[in-house]
Amino acid sequence: MPAGTQVPAGVFVHEAGTGLIMHMASPPETEARQACLSDVPLDVPLSDKVRALQSADAWPHATGSIEIIETHFAWVFLAGDYAYKLKKIMGNAAMTHQSLAVRRQLCERELHLNRRLAPTIYLDVVPLTMDSNRRMRIDAAGDAMDWLIRMRRLERNCFLDRNWHSPLVNADTLQRLILMLVEFYQRQSPEQWDVAAYCNRLKAQVNDNERELTSPELGLSGEIIRTLTERQRKFMEQSAQLLGQRALGGKIIEVHGDLRPEHIYLGTPMCVIDCLEFDRDLRLMDPLEELAFLLVECSVAGAAWIGHDLIAAYQRLCNDNAPDALLNFYASHRAATRAKIVAWHLLDPQFRDRADWRAIAGQYLHLALSHLATC
Repeated sequence: MPAGTQVPAGVFVHEAGTGLIMHMASPPETEARQACLSDVPLDVPLSDKVRALQSADAWPHATGSIEIIETHFAWVFLAGDYAYKLKKIMGNAAMTHQSLAVRRQLCERELHLNRRLAPTIYLDVVPLTMDSNRRMRIDAAGDAMDWLIRMRRLERNCFLDRNWHSPLVNADTLQRLILMLVEFYQRQSPEQWDVAAYCNRLKAQVNDNERELTSPELGLSGEIIRTLTERQRKFMEQSAQLLGQRALGGKIIEVHGDLRPEHIYLGTPMCVIDCLEFDRDLRLMDPLEELAFLLVECSVAGAAWIGHDLIAAYQRLCNDNAPDALLNFYASHRAATRAKIVAWHLLDPQFRDRADWRAIAGQYLHLALSHLATC
């Protein structure tokens, strides 16, 4: 939400992923939907939309108590058996959500991408309309003023981040999870990368992390960051052949892109939601790197064994004999990237005071450095 916008009375705001969500087959197109597909660009503030969606009258079904969750990029409305995602208005080049037509296209793309690992999750894209009396409602007759992704709501207590020490996380559950991920990875077509292109891409990412993390506004330890990135660059120089083998071996594919525990649903049906949808380039990586990212998140939660077990199972299933040094580099790189993303909260007035982001970023940086100790 733009700085200075007041949150509507009674709205619950919580910094979280959009992972309270599930899906089923799309319903047939309604007459109301057909009547509002003109994409008439109405200039209605986002705060007014959020306020309107606080009312049960705005919804086409029973809602019970409406819960609203704010994330960096969206508002998520938990209404009855469903969850709806309304994208914020973003102004940067990577996430231009200003045009109503573009916003609809982005919602459709996100729906498609998330159905890859959640085929029974995301329902459809529905309009927020305004009728002749200027009443805003979901999927009703009137002019479309915005678009939302509709999903079926999932039980929050069945996500991995709520079950680190639960009986729900066991050998059978982890085996089903890795089989689902492996099947997904094997469906993806390999990207055509040569050795130099892949190595240069990783170097550019490391350099970007260093530049962002050493910003004076973040107040992080420049010594730790420089030591970390120098060691990462040294590994890449000494292991160019190893990295090149991953590119030449067809290991670089389009993955989920945000494989965090809060996106992994362990209930029935098991699924992974909320992929990184806004930039395909950020979804292109080695599956081992994506699993190393999950290992980092498990380690921060004190459950590194889950990440290690999933990686070991992946390597067995895929006959992937990559050395531990590569896994540790990937984990270090992902931890540094995560530190950068966490630190960005310090620059956002909406989130700056909600946690000790500097300390959390520091935790990721130390973890990133520790993974390089054995490279």
